[in-house]
Amino acid sequence: MRARKLDRIGIAYDFTRLREEMGQILARFDHTCLNEVAPFDKINPTSENIASTVYGELKAVIKGSGVALTNVQVWNRHAVA
Repeated sequence: MRARKLDRIGIAYDFTRLREEMGQILARFDHTCLNEVAPFDKINPTSENIASTVYGELKAVIKGSGVALTNVQVWNRHAVA
């Protein structure tokens, strides 16, 4: 995220609020077969498409908040090297 200014206590966007909003966005994908959940029932659930989907949904949620969404990263924390 990017912001031109901070609020009165020095925060651009409250992390607790961001975590809650991300939780709502990601909840429908958690422990599911992504191929059965929109929009991945129509498009391949690649990392790129997941990032793009999350980006679009989060951008809509934070619209008008004074911050700009600059990127979203997707990774598999359970990946085995």
